[in-house]
Amino acid sequence: MLYRDRVVDGELGERLEAAGAVLIEGSRACGKTETALRVAKSSVMLDIDMQAKQALTVDPSLVLEGPTPRLINKWQESSSIWNEVRRMVDQRKTLRQFILAGSSVPSDEPNRHSGNGRFSVLTMRPMTLFEMGYSAGLVSLARLMEGESPKSGPHELSLENLADLIVRGGWPRHLELTSRAAARSVRDYLDNICHVDVQRVTGGHRDPRRLERLLRSLARNVATEVAIDVLGFDAGGESGPLAHNTVVDYLDALERLMVIKNQPAWSPHLRSRTTLRRSPKRHFVDPSLAVAALGATAERLARDFEQSVYCLNL
Repeated sequence: MLYRDRVVDGELGERLEAAGAVLIEGSRACGKTETALRVAKSSVMLDIDMQAKQALTVDPSLVLEGPTPRLINKWQESSSIWNEVRRMVDQRKTLRQFILAGSSVPSDEPNRHSGNGRFSVLTMRPMTLFEMGYSAGLVSLARLMEGESPKSGPHELSLENLADLIVRGGWPRHLELTSRAAARSVRDYLDNICHVDVQRVTGGHRDPRRLERLLRSLARNVATEVAIDVLGFDAGGESGPLAHNTVVDYLDALERLMVIKNQPAWSPHLRSRTTLRRSPKRHFVDPSLAVAALGATAERLARDFEQSVYCLNL
């Protein structure tokens, strides 16, 4: 598959010039590995390289040997890698040594060093319309914050096209798929999250059906300050609402897997106490995840939008 330039390409290069190691964080399948391989001189894939896994049990530093920058993919597979990379950066005293890539945040460990002064953390998201070639990128958030008025040129995307792109999502591998196949892939993605990934990061059993209902509730309430109790009621099903702490535990797992992202409460007034009384707004890292959680299709999205516009015109 042809690599498409990403916005983070330039930022990754800048961070390598300023740190001994760069950690690329992002949801699974958003393109972290391919982006890192563009600049890495050597790599090791800890999820599939059995020899590397064996070496970790003997001497973790063995997997760090190789031309630099060296990519350590799925670094969270080994709890010792972080400290070994930090130690190697200190020992070599040079920049551009390592790139770590991972799709989940490991739980806090008392023996893991903070990494301050050695690591630079780069967050990566699924592709934007600009990266996929469907936007000219004329509107800049940075310039908007500086007071510039937004200016957008003409576009050729119809309502049906936009609905299709929402269902397809910004996953690089979906660029070559049909809309139907891409939608199926996203539903499988969420199914794997519920049955495998959440169990892995929490280290215990979590009811996949409750997780599915929680994701559906999050999708219905996306970008809102939905209360924990509302999510618990929706996710509980016939057995009754989930306990507050259980919902928090599920949400924490989804955040660690970078499936959802909280938008913290804020106020434009520096002395306002409003932020102390507001809940964060919860978003999916890609809109296709919300569509898949609701079992929607491009046709249904377009139809619902047209119905909403019709009602507003009334």
